[in-house]
Amino acid sequence: MSQTTGNEIPGTLASLDWQTITCQADTGCTNRAAYIVHRHAVDQCNHPQVDPFGNIVEILCIACLWHAEAEVLVQVGQFRRSSDSRCDRSGT
Repeated sequence: MSQTTGNEIPGTLASLDWQTITCQADTGCTNRAAYIVHRHAVDQCNHPQVDPFGNIVEILCIACLWHAEAEVLVQVGQFRRSSDSRCDRSGT
């Protein structure tokens, strides 16, 4: 995990027994979770279910992490093709 401010593992997560935590992906995956993922909620970063930095925080297994990474790479590629890409904090 990055040492970037705001990317620390909260005490409640650090104290969990990671042998019993299952993946929290929306797909219903039941693999053992091993990764805490912070993903910016582009254009929805004011949503009440994101962290104070506008990120969606997920606890994922390696397979779902790879899937999330692929989705992010596609999104970043789309942003790169537009010279006017930015996060619209209004969520509209």
